[in-house]
Amino acid sequence: MKYVFIVGLIGWLIGMRFKSVKLALLGIPTLYGLMIGFFFSRWAEQNHALAYGIAYGLYAMVVLVWLIGLIRFLSDRAYERKLEHEEELRFVEELKRQQMNPAE
Repeated sequence: MKYVFIVGLIGWLIGMRFKSVKLALLGIPTLYGLMIGFFFSRWAEQNHALAYGIAYGLYAMVVLVWLIGLIRFLSDRAYERKLEHEEELRFVEELKRQQMNPAE
């Protein structure tokens, strides 16, 4: 379990270094792990299933935020490509109209 928190701490430090909000979210479960490990260690030993459940739940929420961000990014890219394609079609139609009516 401590390795999971070490990886989270490294991710959080990298996120702070590069100002990445998505990586910085790893700081929340990492801080939880550090607080539980240092200040509430007796409680964590007695309720280890609950402590691990909370930690893994926090990590799952971070992954969920990452997935939502990825889906939004891909959706925005698809929408931009659709707009570019429609713009190209309008340009081609305009060229055809100009070729049919050269007097304009």
